[in-house]
Amino acid sequence: MTMMFDVLLAKPVGKRIAGSVTSRSDGEIHRGYLREFGLQLLLDAWRDKWVATGPLSAETEAEFTELWGLFFGRTVPVDSEGYVLDEGTGKAREPRVKPSEFYGRRVLGGGMSNGVRYVTLESEPEEFARRAADIVVSFEITGDEYWPDASFEIEVSDARYLAHITSAEYFETAFTGGLPYF
Repeated sequence: MTMMFDVLLAKPVGKRIAGSVTSRSDGEIHRGYLREFGLQLLLDAWRDKWVATGPLSAETEAEFTELWGLFFGRTVPVDSEGYVLDEGTGKAREPRVKPSEFYGRRVLGGGMSNGVRYVTLESEPEEFARRAADIVVSFEITGDEYWPDASFEIEVSDARYLAHITSAEYFETAFTGGLPYF
């Protein structure tokens, strides 16, 4: 994955966090999707274990995992015969069902990771955008519209969405604010 931006985040204050993005190439911020970009940056910081040094509640961790799946497409475990597994127990769902029967055309493909077979579902950009609007109250950005370097400030609906960022942090991201298949 090509990294598009260097991101610098300041330590959060309450429900707000300031930062900046600097282009590593000719990539531009999709300025029509600023709330989505704000959520993408928070999720990318969460996935980067060097950046995410603060603990999240189990509820927020589960929500971030779900949001990541909405953006990239959720992975669903299957057994060696291709039946959908219950994610909680790891056993075949009852009644046994194939992914194409349960998810229909949303199944994109499959694979194996760490000995676990899975299928990947298509992303859900509309749902990701809806959830971003619930989480990111505002995303204020400054900078030349035609130059992708900018300073920003994100305000979230609940400070728990910033709990994983405990100090000023730097990371790289491939996110631009754009949504898949939208």
